[in-house]
Amino acid sequence: MKQKSHDLSKYDVSDRARSALNTALSEELSGTSNTAHVPIAEARHGQTQVAIESDRDTTRLLVISQELTLLNQTTQSLDGYVNIADVFDEVHIMVLQQGLPPRNPVLRVASNVWLYVVTSEVAWQLPIRALRTIAEQMIFAEGFRPDLIVARDSYESALVAYVAGRHYTRPTQLHIMDDLLRPVLPPALPPSRFRRFISWYLIPHFASIRVATDSMRSWLLQKYPQIPDVRMLPRFHNYAQLQLQSTARSVKSTYRQFGFVIAYCGVLDSNAKAYQVMDAVRGLLRSPTIGLIFFGDGPARRELEKRAQILGVSSQIAFETDPEAVTQYLASVDVLVVPEDTAAADELVIMGAFAEVPVVATLTTLRSDFFVHGESMLLCGVGDTMMMGTLVNQLVNDRGLRETLRVVAHAIVSERLHEDSDIYRLAYRDSVEAALFIHDTKTADSTDVTTE
Repeated sequence: MKQKSHDLSKYDVSDRARSALNTALSEELSGTSNTAHVPIAEARHGQTQVAIESDRDTTRLLVISQELTLLNQTTQSLDGYVNIADVFDEVHIMVLQQGLPPRNPVLRVASNVWLYVVTSEVAWQLPIRALRTIAEQMIFAEGFRPDLIVARDSYESALVAYVAGRHYTRPTQLHIMDDLLRPVLPPALPPSRFRRFISWYLIPHFASIRVATDSMRSWLLQKYPQIPDVRMLPRFHNYAQLQLQSTARSVKSTYRQFGFVIAYCGVLDSNAKAYQVMDAVRGLLRSPTIGLIFFGDGPARRELEKRAQILGVSSQIAFETDPEAVTQYLASVDVLVVPEDTAAADELVIMGAFAEVPVVATLTTLRSDFFVHGESMLLCGVGDTMMMGTLVNQLVNDRGLRETLRVVAHAIVSERLHEDSDIYRLAYRDSVEAALFIHDTKTADSTDVTTE
């Protein structure tokens, strides 16, 4: 029978590299096969290197990531808000990066946090070196130190976590922080079909997965219904200052000439899309009662002032350069326009929704995950200046729609986001530690089947 041929030209990683990776991984595991192992329940009750009084079992966490922000020796945060040292009892952070080795590859950056930097000039060697570092640094007299292994991406980090978890019989959890339907691979490493294959192969091998968006969670549940634990990671937003909006200054008390205020917030530099906002609403600015206020400052401010003069709307334009002006005035503006599609702009959109301000914004994964066009927010395509202007004009002329967007958007962010830092820390910890109980349940089930 004729065998099916394979076109190897479609792959940019050679068979030799794959063979070397498999061989090296096998050698790493066989080289540590005599290591003492302890059951997960026993390990969780073991004595930690850091004495912390707690009413619950201590958890020793190994985080494997390619996020270079974790190399900050002052604060290590997985979410950008809370220091991981304040969430877990003992943390080992392993950062994989392509390049030359650092002078100090192992550092104790806090009383309960250790940082390991694993480097290689060749990308496919990173998992090999990471497993070697784990074998050299995390084996103690009582066995493998960490209780739980977390991978922060579905590529090399997931491969290391999967192999180490199976070898040391430890539970694992996978964090998928990007949109796999429109993948953005870690910038330090070039895209490759082989790396995408690793991702799709490894995902169903994790019993516990955490994602950043509800759309990603729904997609995973549909594609991999056999995975027992797929949830969103808790999100924290410190918008306590907006709770004072009732005592904040009203923008219309300062700009009495404006009966309707359109706001843009951001640094006015070459990357800002403030010009797009001005072009989108220039027709509305012909009305003397409608104003456009830029909250921010930067080198592009003079160009914006010149552009306003050319368009004949300079009397309808104002600039608030005080950094505190956003929190003081935001709740009193009529429409917030966000043309950028960056992570910082996503935060601004959520902030506006929390402040009960109708928002017109470009469409991103996070915004479509939180909000529905026409029900809680008005969304348009990136760079679609004409549609943006149409949507702002719709809000100017429809007070009922503005009120609906205020109420619905505020309810959505209030329900889905944590505001209390203490409650958030507990929620984040519980979400990660849920992998321990999934592992224990699966182990118990397999033991019952074997007994029967």
